[in-house]
Amino acid sequence: MASNDLSKAEQNFTCFTKACIDFIKLPLIDLLTNCVKPVDLYVKIKCSSTLMYGKNKLRPDQLKLCFFPLPLLPDYSKFDVTLLYTLIRNLCPSLTPTQGWGLEPNNTDTKIGDDIERLRLFRNNFYAHADSTEISDSDFNNLWKDMQSVIQRIETFTKTWSTTNYKQELTRIKGCRFGYDDRDHYRLLLEATLFASKSEEIDEPDILIKGEDRVVCGDSARFDAEVKRAQLSEWSITWQKKTDDITIKINTSDKKYKGSSRRQLVIQSLCKDDEAEYQAILSNGSKLNIISNIIYLQALGERPVFDVWDIVTDIDAITIQYRYKVPEHSPQVYQEEWTKNREAIERTNFKYLGGQLYSNYFTIKSPTLDDKGTYSCTVTNAVGSASKDVTFDVPFAQISTDSKGVFGSMTIFKSEITSCPKLERVEWQGSSDGKKFFRIDISKPHYHGSKQLAESPSLVISKTNFEDRLHYQLCVRNKIGRTFSNILYLDVKGSPPNITTSHETYFEKHSVKLVGNVFLYNECNATTDVFWTKNGNKIDTLNNGGKYSKASTDDSSFTISDVNEHDAGSYQLTATNDVGSTQSDVIVLAIPQVCVKRLENRDGCLVFTALIQSIPAAYHAQWKVKGKDDNTFKPIDVNAKEYKGTSNSLPHPVLVVEQKEEIQKQHFYIQVDNFVGSSKIEISKNAEILSETALKTEGDNSSNIFNKNGSTIRFNELRRQIIKGLKQSDLQELKDSLEVISERKICDDIASISDFFRYILGKAFLKTRNVIILQYLMRAINRPDLEEMCVKYATKDNQALCYYEDPKGQDVPKVYLHVVDDIEHFTSIEPLKQTVASIVGCTLDDIKVIGFQPENSFIIIITMRLELLKTLKEAQIQNLTKLLNFNIDWIQIEDKVIKIGAGE
Repeated sequence: MASNDLSKAEQNFTCFTKACIDFIKLPLIDLLTNCVKPVDLYVKIKCSSTLMYGKNKLRPDQLKLCFFPLPLLPDYSKFDVTLLYTLIRNLCPSLTPTQGWGLEPNNTDTKIGDDIERLRLFRNNFYAHADSTEISDSDFNNLWKDMQSVIQRIETFTKTWSTTNYKQELTRIKGCRFGYDDRDHYRLLLEATLFASKSEEIDEPDILIKGEDRVVCGDSARFDAEVKRAQLSEWSITWQKKTDDITIKINTSDKKYKGSSRRQLVIQSLCKDDEAEYQAILSNGSKLNIISNIIYLQALGERPVFDVWDIVTDIDAITIQYRYKVPEHSPQVYQEEWTKNREAIERTNFKYLGGQLYSNYFTIKSPTLDDKGTYSCTVTNAVGSASKDVTFDVPFAQISTDSKGVFGSMTIFKSEITSCPKLERVEWQGSSDGKKFFRIDISKPHYHGSKQLAESPSLVISKTNFEDRLHYQLCVRNKIGRTFSNILYLDVKGSPPNITTSHETYFEKHSVKLVGNVFLYNECNATTDVFWTKNGNKIDTLNNGGKYSKASTDDSSFTISDVNEHDAGSYQLTATNDVGSTQSDVIVLAIPQVCVKRLENRDGCLVFTALIQSIPAAYHAQWKVKGKDDNTFKPIDVNAKEYKGTSNSLPHPVLVVEQKEEIQKQHFYIQVDNFVGSSKIEISKNAEILSETALKTEGDNSSNIFNKNGSTIRFNELRRQIIKGLKQSDLQELKDSLEVISERKICDDIASISDFFRYILGKAFLKTRNVIILQYLMRAINRPDLEEMCVKYATKDNQALCYYEDPKGQDVPKVYLHVVDDIEHFTSIEPLKQTVASIVGCTLDDIKVIGFQPENSFIIIITMRLELLKTLKEAQIQNLTKLLNFNIDWIQIEDKVIKIGAGE
């Protein structure tokens, strides 16, 4: 910072010196720019023999500033007063002074060239005061007044195109306050710029320095001084260097400059700090100093750089693979050093390998926890050093989750891991108490989407349940050691909605209402959406022309208006909340399902009762009869004597045939109608005999058993017989086999065969209409007798699903009917057989159901005679569309697949 201790006279000296150095060149820059644009300067100089070869020849340092071809442009602001004056004098003839260049103008000479000469003389004449560094107030005021007059005339000349306010700049300089540093600085600059001008004083002594201006670091640089028009016995040579704005006199006796002489400067072991502008100063002991040209010395070369740095591991070592290089024109590396935690590494054993000059690897053998730390490699050349380091430690792992642990939703645990060396193993772990952890097998379907990759391991619980209520952590390991992440506890909450359904038929309105009741328990999330589907497709309740009513979360019931055959199908209610979705039982709208049972009668009559299941409810039933020689069926006269007691009334139409032999002579059937269509069921002479008690109890709970052809009773008998036939020694094999096929851990609390059956019933592995898994388990423990029980149970009236094979039916022709429904809800086997029989024109006895095949839907396999098979294969598509009422979308006959909906 400048001091204000200068006297007034010293302030005057410094102020005028600054004006001569910093200000005088401003108008010269504007004048040169106006005459010669920077883009034209190179050509102008090249065409000037005086500047290139004559007495005003530009010095090398000046040429470096102003003489280079396009596209490079000179920066006039970097020119000093001497260079600006020389260029104007030789390139701007329009500015020639009245008396000529280099001569003092008269007081009456006021051309612009005269004022350019006056600016030069201000600087040269003022140097006479440089030895005293003082100017009295009167002398200062006279000098300043003269400069202001010159500047005022130049400003008038340049006002139309100059952007500099000269008067304002002079005022600013005059207002500055200077200290000793300022005084010495501007005095030195004045000397340097004044005596560098040899073009102005051609008779003065001259000094020129020569030498390489680009030297590689580590080598020596040398400058030689050439003196003209001076006897060295009367003159001395000193050297100086300038970096930025700091100029330093060089002491050639220093070791750095060993080998220097009177006319030679030698710089030993060049480094980046030696980059500077170098000059020689010729002095005769008085105030006259001649300054040489400037050579800017550039120290070539760069520090080494690491272009390879990789950490690799093998079975018993960690290796740092590295490589370094030096750029072109840079000195080679002469030293390489390895440290651990900034201390030199001891190499007294075989713990470390490599790490020598140009070995390009450093290996740590048998790493342990003792080897953690920061390892650094430093390489050095003549320019300087470069370092690279790496820190080895046990891994750090942090796990997090933004999941709320809602039952039925997806939970994702993410991790952030840093490890050097790289991870070798990661393992997700769980614990029920937060203390004893076990490994989580993420290959199980429950964790589908999980990743155990070292880069970003994640744990995904695809469908969270209450068994996932655990403490979780991540175990990570590398060559240095093992560590564990933080522990997170997943508290699983919530459950999906509950649904019950029923239905109501409105005969007057010809409509059916599907009643849905959605309810929640405890802290379950509110229901967010409800909708009905038909055959698995969501029903559009908005754009239907009033056909359907809209279900909502407030009222989830659904009404179908003007019900007809096109409304047949499987209807299901889905309710959703934040936890998940629940689907109701399927309500199937179809033609009536009719089963005719023969009742024992003590009076010798035959009594047939029709049991009807129908959604929508049946609205009409009619018994009909046809003689064997008649062509058509006629309605039975319920008042006729031979049919006394017969009734067409719903819900249980009754046919009474007084003479048993009539059942042999005539054909009987019943037709039942609902809004969807009609069903016709012939009476078989072998119809199953029911007790009177079965009919009387239809209103109580046992009626369900009756309606299912006694399947629930038979299912329970099957369960009892198989439990009775198993041994306690079979239990473990049953549990192991079930674990394999279900991919689910079987509870250890199961200690008996009865417990095992309670478990598989509770988990729905075993159902009234699906005994596949039970059949498989019996086969797994080599009990063909018990497996046969499952097959017999399933094949009776085709009421259950199993994977039985019928050896007798292997060669018979088969028809595969694909049903888009759940086997649990499909109760239309008999109506389906009747429909197929009507298509091909045969009786029910000609159609045999011989198997089921499970899919997401299921396949029914039937057989018939070859001629019937051909008839079905060639049936018109409009006849086959009847099968749509049973959700059948395609059938396969031999090698022909027929898509019912598309007619293909």
